[in-house]
Amino acid sequence: MKIQLTGDSIIARHEGLSEPMINCMLKSQFPDLTIYNTAVAGNNTCDLLRRLDSDVLSVRNVDKIFVLIGINDAARNKQVSLDRYTQNLEKIINQLLKRYCQRQIYFMTPPAVDERKQRYRDNQLIAMYVNKLERVVEQNHCHFLNLFEALNHHPDFPKIMQGSLNDGLHFGEGGYQVLAKLIGQCLAGSKGIN
Repeated sequence: MKIQLTGDSIIARHEGLSEPMINCMLKSQFPDLTIYNTAVAGNNTCDLLRRLDSDVLSVRNVDKIFVLIGINDAARNKQVSLDRYTQNLEKIINQLLKRYCQRQIYFMTPPAVDERKQRYRDNQLIAMYVNKLERVVEQNHCHFLNLFEALNHHPDFPKIMQGSLNDGLHFGEGGYQVLAKLIGQCLAGSKGIN
């Protein structure tokens, strides 16, 4: 099976490894999985929309695409309004639907943050973006994966939020295990993955 992962730094981060940590975790669960990771740190929905054709849709013949975007839209120091965020999501989905059918498209929410360490984001604000994302994704009949809830309700939060940056946003191995489990559940039932 071939998948594409795209979005922002949560998908792109290596956390000290030679490739993105999420790639490593998924490959350890699914050794025959081919992963194309086209995420770019710092991206918001405006950035993803601009590079969708050249970076994302240029990857051919994947079985599923996973998109994690929105945490930078919700950052107070560079915030994209909820209305613009919603419009951008609609445009991104419309572009993806030219290549993929709804059952191949998975949108993941921005993560929860450790508010004691994160200066520009808080969970109440992120939840507003999560709600918009859920509504748009469900209206378009794509898959919705709630990373925000999975992290926020984890018994070891905020311990799992500790990554090399230790900024309350960019998590380490514990957070990536949660993310890999969410994605892995979508792959486990698919043909060709045992």
